Amino acid sequence: MTNADQAYREGATRGSTPVGRVVMLYDQLVRDLTRASAAIAAGDVPRRSDELAHAHDVIGVLQGTLDLERGGDVARSLDRMYSILRRQLLDAQCAASTAALQEPIQIVLSLREAWMEVERQIVAADAVTPTVSSQPSSVPATSLTGAESVPMEWQA
Repeated sequence: MTNADQAYREGATRGSTPVGRVVMLYDQLVRDLTRASAAIAAGDVPRRSDELAHAHDVIGVLQGTLDLERGGDVARSLDRMYSILRRQLLDAQCAASTAALQEPIQIVLSLREAWMEVERQIVAADAVTPTVSSQPSSVPATSLTGAESVPMEWQA
């Protein structure tokens, strides 16, 4: 199986849950930032701008789906982190610096890993105690993100 086939299958599997859709958005964000970094290195200003603009839009979707009321401190922390990421992307755009994108990429990868762990816990809990709900009451992931409302077009 090729990497592309594997990535497609993993994405399709993760996309079946609200948490999986959040992970897919992080995947897209990493792709955008990596391509923006390559564009900066190549001196391709239009591509850099397009990639960073799309990354900014993806962060907006992630931030816009947070449920700050039900998500509590975690949702508020994510909201602050997304604001910091937006500022870092603007700084990277102005500085045209690949180095300026390294920290945002690492932050997104860390957030992605944390959400993948949430998804693993959900799957494990469902395997131990099958219920009608796809989420155990101890992990209210969608109350943090409102992920059930993430538009499908952002999951490319």
